[in-house]
Amino acid sequence: MRVLVADDEKLSRVSLISMLEESERDISIAGEATNGEDLLNALSKMQPDVAFVDIRMPKMNGLEAIERGRKLSPHTQWVILSGFSEFDYARKALSLGAFMYLLKPLGMEELGAVLDSLFTKIDQTYQRLDDEFEHYILAALNNGQSPGLAEFVSEARYTKYKVLLIATDTHAFPGQMEQAKHCLYRAIQEAVSGWSSLTCRVAIFTLTSGETAVAMCWQEGEPKDDLQMEVMTDSIYHRINRLTNQRIAYTQVDSSIYANIGGMLAGLQDIRRLLPLRAVIGINHRFSLEELQKQPPAAAHMGLVMTKLVDDYHHHLYMDYCRELEEITTLLRTEQHSKQQIKHMRSFIQYGMNDSAELETAELTTLLTRHADKLLSDKKKLEGEPPDMISEVIYSIEQHYASNISIAQLAERLRITPNYLSSTFHKKTGTTFTKYLTRLRIHRAKELLSTTNLPVKDIALQVGYYSTRHFVKLFIESEGCYPTEYKKQARL
Repeated sequence: MRVLVADDEKLSRVSLISMLEESERDISIAGEATNGEDLLNALSKMQPDVAFVDIRMPKMNGLEAIERGRKLSPHTQWVILSGFSEFDYARKALSLGAFMYLLKPLGMEELGAVLDSLFTKIDQTYQRLDDEFEHYILAALNNGQSPGLAEFVSEARYTKYKVLLIATDTHAFPGQMEQAKHCLYRAIQEAVSGWSSLTCRVAIFTLTSGETAVAMCWQEGEPKDDLQMEVMTDSIYHRINRLTNQRIAYTQVDSSIYANIGGMLAGLQDIRRLLPLRAVIGINHRFSLEELQKQPPAAAHMGLVMTKLVDDYHHHLYMDYCRELEEITTLLRTEQHSKQQIKHMRSFIQYGMNDSAELETAELTTLLTRHADKLLSDKKKLEGEPPDMISEVIYSIEQHYASNISIAQLAERLRITPNYLSSTFHKKTGTTFTKYLTRLRIHRAKELLSTTNLPVKDIALQVGYYSTRHFVKLFIESEGCYPTEYKKQARL
């Protein structure tokens, strides 16, 4: 907790600072002020968590300073100190939003109780500001704009921004996947604990494509601020690296430091676009965005096809998987790949598709073909006698995703209630019926955007959306860009 002490009497300032330091709490003295004008200048520069302010000071009394200071440091908590127990003073102070009105001289016990309350209040403020920061970022990513973000940023005058993106690769079941992401989120929380302040924001959130992001912004100050940020990002990587095991791999990508929120959002989109490179240059590693940007286009393309293939495998999309396998076979035959790249691709298959047998000796295409055979075998079983209810539902979704399919229709066909089917589907797959259907439709739409010249309206209809506007909204939420932008990127 950063504290500013404003009092024209030196003895009073020294006494209060001494008591604060003796309280054995996490408190740093941000500065001192001897009059109202000094207080305003200090507020603007320091953005303290708490300001202890004497009522009677020269040039500007404490109440006037608070009234003006709230605009300079809107989230600072105010504690009024006075030698006068006058009701009008107290009422005015509380009307201005003061946290507490205290009479001099303060006792240590009384100060301790006030500090405990202040810490609780400040933690709540930090959490609210972090939540707002996260909300604005997600709104900007999903909608292309974020009302209120400019005001939020300018209010605290943030001048530096950075974002990390962590991909999770695993062949674990959906329930285990959710547990892995929960552990990842908790590890990140532990790493960033204590970093938020009135001049620093941290937001942790999951993108619609499944990656976990950590966004940070802070005011430019002493060099140690940047150093502390590097220490924190290092801590995040070391903590999540300890979570890695034979089933789950985490890959972290760090952006540059940007001077504005727009730069950070653009950097995040660049990382999302290049993240599939991990299939070629290595999972279980930490990269900078600059490292990814230096990779040749051929590696980026191979990484994209590899990640699509593993995604198709997880979603039992046999025809899509075979299409990706054919392209990978062609790329391996026509392009040069180093032994290290081949090793990284094998590792990606191992984690993504649970393939350990003959991993070191078999050709990549042999390994992938074996999985294609497994998908075909599963598909035949499904088309014959479905092994379970949810497999039948998934098969129906894949066959009829372009029509007006609903969980109510499927439940009626299975002679069960929609609520029971919805609950069972979520338990078995780790996601909701609607999200699964949307993900499949967007996946099909991306294929059409990449391989045809159909207009967006026609593509929306072909994947089951009669409202182009609704389709575009869902596509942006999933991919972070408009369908037309995706088409241009896919054809570069």
